[in-house]
Amino acid sequence: MSHQGRIKNNDTGDKATDSYHLYMRDIEMLKELKVTSYRFSLSWTRILPDGSTNKINREGIDYYNKVIDALLKAGHRTTSYHITILIYLFHYIEMVVGKTGQQICFQEFGDRVKTWFTINEPSVPATKPLETSETGGEYIKTRNLILAHAGAYRIYEQEFKAKQMGKVSIVLNAVWMEPKNSNIPDDVTAATRAMEFTLGLFANPIYKNGDFPEIVKQQVTNRSIGNSRLPIFSSEERKMIKGELYFDELFENTYFLNEY
Repeated sequence: MSHQGRIKNNDTGDKATDSYHLYMRDIEMLKELKVTSYRFSLSWTRILPDGSTNKINREGIDYYNKVIDALLKAGHRTTSYHITILIYLFHYIEMVVGKTGQQICFQEFGDRVKTWFTINEPSVPATKPLETSETGGEYIKTRNLILAHAGAYRIYEQEFKAKQMGKVSIVLNAVWMEPKNSNIPDDVTAATRAMEFTLGLFANPIYKNGDFPEIVKQQVTNRSIGNSRLPIFSSEERKMIKGELYFDELFENTYFLNEY
């Protein structure tokens, strides 16, 4: 659309913040603003250009190393990340992004990076591109994203934490729902159900019991024709997913910027 001359001044958006080239000036401005924490995306297309670990782009890794070193030199207390993902990786995301791909980042950057966010706002890629809930596509993607996060978390805990002493978590997003009338039981139930179908889809497995919320399982099963559209977690997967994933510190004066 933007390349069809439909934007004012024929702007295309091909170049936005351009942090790839201007990162040193960005870091200077962070220091001027007295920002102590900086969070930015690791682009998988820059690290794994063909979407697999068959080809690792050293130039991309060198770029992130320069950014990390410059941030530390500027005196930033914490450097933390969230991960962008390739749309076509959804069927392989558990293996590539959650496990092997993430392990590359721990190996390359973990000596200096002590705070990791595996996935930023996973409910967004779970529902985009838009798929109707009748196909169950959003639930399959939700399951894969949860397993990807859990795989990355466990790899760090087992192979890197003792030496690197960092922390791994996930950034969940949600819209808060309240009943129209808190004195009407049906309204309260509806608000609770809405929260479980948004925040609860991810928070319940990760922070509570390794599985989808009961109200979600019941509702999807009742509205499915034949087998439930909601995929299941095995007992081993539930054990892997459930974890004490929290941070015991607040990230004040934190700045977040996409590099594009």
